[in-house]
Amino acid sequence: MAIESDFNGIYDTHSKALYQNQDEWKSLLETGHPHLVPIRDSMLEIGQEGTARCALCYVPQQGYDAEVEQLRTKNGINDLDIALHKMAQGQPGQGSECVVRKSKRNELFCNCCDAYIEAFPGGADVELPILIADVRRSTATITKCSPAEGAVLGLELRSQVSEIVSSNSGYMLQDRGDGFMYSFPYGFAPLNTKDNKQWALDLAVRAAVRLAHQAVIPAPSDSSLRLGIGLNHGATYVGAPAIDALPNRIDMILVLGSATATIAARLSDLASEGTAVIAASTLEGSGIDPEKEGWKVETLTDSIVPAYRISP
Repeated sequence: MAIESDFNGIYDTHSKALYQNQDEWKSLLETGHPHLVPIRDSMLEIGQEGTARCALCYVPQQGYDAEVEQLRTKNGINDLDIALHKMAQGQPGQGSECVVRKSKRNELFCNCCDAYIEAFPGGADVELPILIADVRRSTATITKCSPAEGAVLGLELRSQVSEIVSSNSGYMLQDRGDGFMYSFPYGFAPLNTKDNKQWALDLAVRAAVRLAHQAVIPAPSDSSLRLGIGLNHGATYVGAPAIDALPNRIDMILVLGSATATIAARLSDLASEGTAVIAASTLEGSGIDPEKEGWKVETLTDSIVPAYRISP
């Protein structure tokens, strides 16, 4: 006997938590949060030229503790970095003279932005690019590895992917073992960016092609492993909802039920080793001319959406 599902009832149960604080999430990820503007302008005055900063709020990643605390106090924002630092100092073998402000998700961002996300549970439907990176031939390779070899292979994979995508302002959403999901939020664009969407799509496309070209993971018994990349953009639910059935930790932002991510994954399936398959609308929206970049482009006729396979 078939069991009927009550989707509407389940939806009503979860929708309030899923879309709690949605204005905060939408402005943070899609349009750029207006409360960050004065902080970002003033934060750039703290520190010297070349100081490493959070890509979102521009706080120096280390040092200048008194100046940062004073600025945040002036603007009514708790200096969560200082609070976390003081807690660490109370533990044996931890703490230092300077506060280190780095996100658990992406070292280009800070732990104060992490705490902000935790303080506003919920999420919103936002438009953004989704990049899926997957290792080709990983199953055949990992089954021949010892546990120690597999661990080293995984560490090298994460190191290479993180360096390439994070340097293009990519933000990790999921780690699937031999694959990764990254986003490139429009709201993370620098001040005075003329077109936040084009800025994000440009970075996403370049990150996809860089991964295809530069990520080469040594393997103990086979030839080096390469990635296949899928990239698409569109409306996506993003958030950290306070629902017991879901992880809701400071280091976890979820993408749920996303057709955009699903399409990116299907495009990734069509990417051979060392190539990126990019939705046509995403490549065109980036404003990048593949011929000027020296990329080889193949038009795909059998993909879930119009797309191009790019070989660097």
